[in-house]
Amino acid sequence: MNRKEFEEKYKNAKLPEDLQELLNNAAKDANLILSEYETEYQKIQHSYSSFFHTNGIIKPYDIKEFFSWIANRYPDKNLSFIIEVAKNPNSYKMFHDYNLSLFNGKDNNITNLDAWNINEIFDFIRNEDIAEFDIYKLLKNYTENFDSEIIRSVLKDLEFYLFVEKEEIEAKFSFDEVDSAIALRKEKGLEIPYYKSIEANELTEKQKQFRRQAEEKGFNFDNPIINKEQLLFPYEFMNLYRLKNLLNSKLQGNNKKSNEPITKSNNNDTIKNIDLDTGIDKDLLNYLSENFRSSDKRFNDLTKYNQIYRVLNNGREYNIEHRAYKKLIKELFGFDYLNREIKGETKKHQTQLDKHTKNYNDLKK
Repeated sequence: MNRKEFEEKYKNAKLPEDLQELLNNAAKDANLILSEYETEYQKIQHSYSSFFHTNGIIKPYDIKEFFSWIANRYPDKNLSFIIEVAKNPNSYKMFHDYNLSLFNGKDNNITNLDAWNINEIFDFIRNEDIAEFDIYKLLKNYTENFDSEIIRSVLKDLEFYLFVEKEEIEAKFSFDEVDSAIALRKEKGLEIPYYKSIEANELTEKQKQFRRQAEEKGFNFDNPIINKEQLLFPYEFMNLYRLKNLLNSKLQGNNKKSNEPITKSNNNDTIKNIDLDTGIDKDLLNYLSENFRSSDKRFNDLTKYNQIYRVLNNGREYNIEHRAYKKLIKELFGFDYLNREIKGETKKHQTQLDKHTKNYNDLKK
C-alpha cells in the first residue's frame, strides 16, 4: 500500500478519545516549548548584543541556524536542555569557532570555502568582525587569485544580495519609526540622509525612459528621497561595502595590468593606496589635503576635512561611513574629530575640490 492509498483508506478514521486527547496535549505542549524557544532566543540576542560586538563573535543569522547547530551538537538532548545551552554566552563563542573552522577549512577536512555558497560567504563577512587581511585572504582564495571574470560575477551577486537584504530590513520599519529617526537627527543637529539626485542630462536612455514612466504614474523626482539605510541601519552592511571596495580596486588593478606593463615594484599599488574601510584612494586624499586652501578666516581643519568628505562621496552609491573616515583622517593627518560631526557643504569649496580631483586624475594618467 502506497502513501496515497493509505491516506484514502484512513482519511475518515478516528482515534480513541483518550489517544486523541493525548496527541492534542502533546501538540499544545510542543507549541508552548517552541514559543519559549523563540522568546528565549530573542532575549539572548538582546542581552548579548554587546558581547557579540566586544568579542568579535559571529551573530547567528536567524533562530534556526543557531538552534540547529546546538541540536546537532547535542543530538540526544531534549529541547529544554538546548534552550539552557543557548542561554550561555560561551555557546556563541563555540558557534563562532565552528564557523571559523569551516571558513578556514579545518572542520571535517572541508577544503576552504568549497562547502559555502556565495550568500553564506556574504553572511559570514556581514556578521563577523573580520580584519582587512582576512577579507583579502578570503577573496584571493574564492576568486582564484583575483580572476577578473570571477570578481565581476561576485560583484553582481553582491549587488543582488544587498538589494534583497536592504529591502527586507527597510520593510520592518514603520512610518512612525522613520519619522522618529528623522526627528532624533534634527534634534541632534544632524543632517537627514537623502539619495543624491541625478540630473536628467546624466541619465542613460534606459534611465530616462524609466523616469518618464515613473513620472506618468505620479512620482515626483524633484522631492528628495530619504536614504533609509543611512538613517536606520548605517552599519549593517559596512563589512560588505569594504568587500565591494576591495573587489573594485582589484578589478581596476587587473584592467590596468592588461593595458600597460606593470613592474614588480608597483604590482600592489592599487590595493596599497586604497583604504579598505572607506574605499578612499589615500593618494587622492593626501593631494586634496595639501592643495585645498581658503582665504576665509573661519576656515580650519574641521572645515577642510568636512568639505573633502563631501567631494569624496561623489559618484558613490552610499556615503562613506563617518567613523571610518574620521579614523583615517586622524591616522594620516593627526586631526582628531573627537565628538564633532561631519556636516556642511559649501559650493565654492566643492568647485575647488572638483578641480583638484580632476587635476589629480590627469596626473595619474
